[in-house]
Amino acid sequence: FSALPSWTAIVLVGDVDQLPSVGPGQVLRDLIRSDVIPVIELTEVFRQAQDSLIITNSHLVNRGMMPVKPAQAGTESDFYIWEVPDSEAAETCVMDLIINRIPQKFKFDPIEDVQVLCPRNNGSVGVNNLNQCLQEALNPATPSTSELLKFGTKFRTHDKVMMIVNDYDREIYNGDLGRIVNVDTNEEIVEVVFYNTNFKFAYDELDCLTLAYATSIHKSQGSEY
Repeated sequence: FSALPSWTAIVLVGDVDQLPSVGPGQVLRDLIRSDVIPVIELTEVFRQAQDSLIITNSHLVNRGMMPVKPAQAGTESDFYIWEVPDSEAAETCVMDLIINRIPQKFKFDPIEDVQVLCPRNNGSVGVNNLNQCLQEALNPATPSTSELLKFGTKFRTHDKVMMIVNDYDREIYNGDLGRIVNVDTNEEIVEVVFYNTNFKFAYDELDCLTLAYATSIHKSQGSEY
């Protein structure tokens, strides 16, 4: 800010409810809490709220209230709630939604068009287990596919993967999603497409990647789901 003329007006726009950043720094939140600069918070969405339960329920959750279901059972909506008795039933429900119900109802590709977001990594409905289950359901091993095993994860041709570190040289970054297009088991190289560009990862670089059929809510921030 010191580089700007004294007469310059600066407007900072952001989401006060965004999750904390993965790295250090929370400039907007610190400025808001400082009580030094004027702050205006927009609390009502006019354009989308009438047609979107996602918008309505986001505001309810932010206020500590329970989200609401569609007014009538069977009504087409952008927000649904399934109540299940335990985590095992939740896993079965998620698998059925991704493999069968969503593709049949909305004509979505379960890999390209659907992203599972989880609040935790462990457990039957955590990122790790759901990634393994969805990989076997949506991209099972076949005689024509190749795979490499690294740290317990199978990287298989056609898998959906996520970059989990920043690679500034290749300009692919933490949270970027890609698809594996080739696995060379002889050279131990995995080839991934990110943003229509192919990148090759040697075996010792595979810890930069993770399966991405499911990912954590924290990892998804900034992805505009």
